[in-house]
Amino acid sequence: MQTGLQADQAHSNARPPSVVRPIVIRRELGRQVERRLDFAPDTILALAEPSRWLNAKGVCDMQTRRFGRTGHMSSVVIFGAFAVGLLSQEEADQVMELVLARGVNHIDVAPSYADAELRLGPWLETHRDRFFLGCKTQLRAREEAREELHCSLERLRVDCFDLFQLHAVATMEELEKCFAPGGSLEAIVGARDEGLTDYLG
Repeated sequence: MQTGLQADQAHSNARPPSVVRPIVIRRELGRQVERRLDFAPDTILALAEPSRWLNAKGVCDMQTRRFGRTGHMSSVVIFGAFAVGLLSQEEADQVMELVLARGVNHIDVAPSYADAELRLGPWLETHRDRFFLGCKTQLRAREEAREELHCSLERLRVDCFDLFQLHAVATMEELEKCFAPGGSLEAIVGARDEGLTDYLG
């Protein structure tokens, strides 16, 4: 029987190199953050190779794709903010400068990503219009999910999200908790009705 890691590796090996590379980068990033190695911002998003992101004139040439029904033209590289969750504010600011310079325009963050929301807050306060912002909750009851959503807005220093999602719904049992009366789905639908998020996921 395959372990989860073996199964994941086998699945990854079947993908085109353009898809495999970001997976490898995320794994390596996780190892670096856990070990608190010397900070190297150019490794955070595998953006260390300018030739991959700059055109012949030295200008960033990040590709974009339509992000589902939102209509937003998101960069093909989306910034997973766990990358800054265990960094200092100074280090996080350097990362976000790199993210912006490389043309990334979509951020994914969650309360469970250590201090990521606190690290992004000062940046989003002045750059909110440059990013499509997605956040999420792993809580399953309406009131606790609603409270967490409001706390995320406060920590991120923003008025609303572009997308808010139910995080890590991996089993039917989890799904049933979300969709049950008094479940977290009611919280995020209510947030959309209040204008606190444009889209749900």
